[in-house]
Amino acid sequence: MPLLQSLMPIVPAGPDIEVTIAFYEKELGFATRFREGSPAKMAIIARDAVEMMLQQTNDTHWASQTAYRIRVEGVTAFYQECVEKGGQAVHPNGRLQKKPWGSTEFSVLDPFGVCIAFYEFPR
Repeated sequence: MPLLQSLMPIVPAGPDIEVTIAFYEKELGFATRFREGSPAKMAIIARDAVEMMLQQTNDTHWASQTAYRIRVEGVTAFYQECVEKGGQAVHPNGRLQKKPWGSTEFSVLDPFGVCIAFYEFPR
């Protein structure tokens, strides 16, 4: 029986993908697993079981319409980690909070405007 295991979204990374790679590494603790081109045109980044493909683009509309949700075990600790790194990644309207639908979550905006919510549901 087939078993789907993960999803790797393609994330619009802006015209200078190196800036976006540095953001994900420094602010969110991702590691770069692969770079294509010099300077990079595409990169694969990962942290734990989450992988994303960053794609160089000038399409600001794509970025402004893109949002992802990443489930986290220990979202409060991850939020604290982001705040201790200076908090620049945390969206001004996305501070850690419990949502009406039951999750605790916070949001970040990457340098090109992609919004990512990190969330956790109580056990």
